[in-house]
Amino acid sequence: MGTMDVLFWQLVQRLSRGGYRIVRMSEQADEVWLESNHWRRPTLIRLVRADFDWSRSLRLDMEYTWQFVQQMRGWNFSKAGRVINVYVMAYPPVDDWEFLVAEPLPLSGVSDGVLHTLLLHSGNMGDVLPRLAEMTGVALRFEPPVETSDPFVAAERLKREVVREWRRRREEERRIFEYGKPMFTRLFIVVQVAMFLVLEWSGGSTNPDVLIHYGAKFNPLIEAGEWWRLLTPMF
Repeated sequence: MGTMDVLFWQLVQRLSRGGYRIVRMSEQADEVWLESNHWRRPTLIRLVRADFDWSRSLRLDMEYTWQFVQQMRGWNFSKAGRVINVYVMAYPPVDDWEFLVAEPLPLSGVSDGVLHTLLLHSGNMGDVLPRLAEMTGVALRFEPPVETSDPFVAAERLKREVVREWRRRREEERRIFEYGKPMFTRLFIVVQVAMFLVLEWSGGSTNPDVLIHYGAKFNPLIEAGEWWRLLTPMF
């Protein structure tokens, strides 16, 4: 159903503009991971556009998600980290499924870490969207497309906008990273040269008294409490 495709990409776009960063997108663009590094409540969101006829398929995908999160590297759940697993469907499974998403799943090895699952379909948007908005801190609502009567066209337009913005942000991050490394190296060299000149002007960079005065590692003074001398030699 094209309407749910529109909703899926509206959610991705609003979350990415509301403080969340896209960190992963499947090749088919039907699965998007976003993260928020809020210091109090770091949150990882998985949005999936899928249609499961039976609850067994839903359960298997939930198990896959739980195992995938447990094996993730490079993301810090901290004490109260959480994962929000959201399925966007045209219709829910035909058999009982509510019990699968009734309670969050604990994340092993993470204190207070949990995995919430929400199933958002065409019949419960009025209930689930406000709940998701409260959990993420982002205003979320479905807005029917007005520029075209074809929801598939609207969904493709939204998808292109999201992907284009995601690629632009990744390029900006890459440039900042590449620009930041040489800047730090240059700054470090400048500090070292300046320190060398100060030592020379103060009596010589090989004079023990001068070196100790300016923070050289000297065990008797370190034992006396001047622990900062363990760090200053690197400059």
